[in-house]
Amino acid sequence: MSVWDFGKEKWDLVALLYDRPDDSELQKIKASLKRGGSVVVEGFHKPRAQNLEAGQLAAMFGQGYRVVRDEVVNDVPDWGSHPEKLVRFVATKL
Repeated sequence: MSVWDFGKEKWDLVALLYDRPDDSELQKIKASLKRGGSVVVEGFHKPRAQNLEAGQLAAMFGQGYRVVRDEVVNDVPDWGSHPEKLVRFVATKL
């Protein structure tokens, strides 16, 4: 993902599924969304290495975005066989 050119104000939707972007990649994603565009994230909650903490994405998408969903749930991942803690996040660019 670090070499992908997301462009500027190009996308209505960016989905990040079980991929933890670093801060520079998140900045690229934020710049790539059109006004009214959304970012959707699902990933493993910490304590797994390189994963998300509760509220982490809401803090990163605070100004200029409306947080639609920011939750930690116990659920079975798409390819899993047992429940795990998952972060689910949706924000829309204002």
